[in-house]
Amino acid sequence: GTLGNPTVYKITPPGYSRRKIEFFYDPAKVLRLEMTSANISKWTNVSLPNLQWLNLSFNDFAVIPEFRSDGTAAKQGFDGGAGLAPKLDRLYITANDLGRGNDSLLGEGDRENTGNSSQQCNRLPLTLKYLIANGCFSDNSNIDLEDYENLLYLDAGSSYTRELHRPQ
Repeated sequence: GTLGNPTVYKITPPGYSRRKIEFFYDPAKVLRLEMTSANISKWTNVSLPNLQWLNLSFNDFAVIPEFRSDGTAAKQGFDGGAGLAPKLDRLYITANDLGRGNDSLLGEGDRENTGNSSQQCNRLPLTLKYLIANGCFSDNSNIDLEDYENLLYLDAGSSYTRELHRPQ
């Protein structure tokens, strides 16, 4: 497939079944992934260097993976970063309870905690153009996206609530 017309593999049934999803394909050739309602809670440690489009909506993530490779501990809560998707320009992550990640992202010692939602969003690469993250955060801190000069569209409305749940 292509970015505009991807190959589709269905994961059934969607919902709350715990599962491990593996596929074997050259990571450099993966341009787009859409894995919604698959109850995924952890991301791969394999870099997808050319991934541009990612839809992880309605899963079980508590922390946005370290898609960026140039983070600083003060702002992103980690040094460097894993660079899991350094060219990502579109992320859909609606209805993942990222508010649970606050304990993982708190500053330690001389590290500054810029707020859960801000640290989470700053784990994304600066190539990001579209971020759709409705119903993900439960804190009321400001989100610092000052460095995201390419960002064209941000939709981060509503807090994570029981009404905003993953389809069963």
